[in-house]
Amino acid sequence: MVAIAPIDLVDAESTPVTHTFNPIQTNPPTYRENGGTSSSSIGESELTMSIRRADRTNQSIHKARITLRVPIMEVATGTTSGGYDAPPAVAYYLQANVEMLLPARSTAQQRENIRTMMVDLLADNQVTSLVDSLESPY
Repeated sequence: MVAIAPIDLVDAESTPVTHTFNPIQTNPPTYRENGGTSSSSIGESELTMSIRRADRTNQSIHKARITLRVPIMEVATGTTSGGYDAPPAVAYYLQANVEMLLPARSTAQQRENIRTMMVDLLADNQVTSLVDSLESPY
């Protein structure tokens, strides 16, 4: 079993930035990007992971789920003449969910293969075009 520890993720900016997600709880493992670009905790990105182990009620399927949620903050337009500053607010969220259904009969090698293939799939030109440019393969 792996001990919970910070996770570093690099973005795709022209000058890449490493975002460090620090653990805030262990069950389920939850991480927040403390010290990110937001001055408010509502602007912190969040990473969660969970595993539901196979049993008779879920038909011998392990279910691994990973979620990355990144808030995009509203841009403040300045102060009013009375000196009022609007509180930080989230404009919208970008969210990615990965869910893997892993039969109890699968081997560690088979589970490693599907995870590695998923990493390669997310880097494929057709997938990057689908996500980055909202263009479907033709």
